[in-house]
Amino acid sequence: MHRIGLLLALLCSLVTGCSEQHPTHQGSYFPLTPDMQWTYRVTTEVAGRVETREFVTYNSEPETLKGLPHSVRITSEGTRYYLRNVDEGIYRNGKRTIVESEVRMDSDPHWVL
Repeated sequence: MHRIGLLLALLCSLVTGCSEQHPTHQGSYFPLTPDMQWTYRVTTEVAGRVETREFVTYNSEPETLKGLPHSVRITSEGTRYYLRNVDEGIYRNGKRTIVESEVRMDSDPHWVL
């Protein structure tokens, strides 16, 4: 019994230690911490033809837009989304595709979460 308690304590300390390396809002369903990455396998079927591909999105270092800090989320296709976390939620304020040289600001912030 003592051994199980010791193992449980060790496991909890490892999990807690890992969370300190990547601070984010506790319980966040949309973490914006730089260097976090998600990989998705996307399968589509059109006219009986099935295609599977990988889609990756990751958080880059924050950038300043119009004097305000924004989190930057980049897709494997090169699109950069500029996100702002405010009390009311997370909003996308702009994006830049690989063919654009500058950020295209949204006319109204686009609510994300």
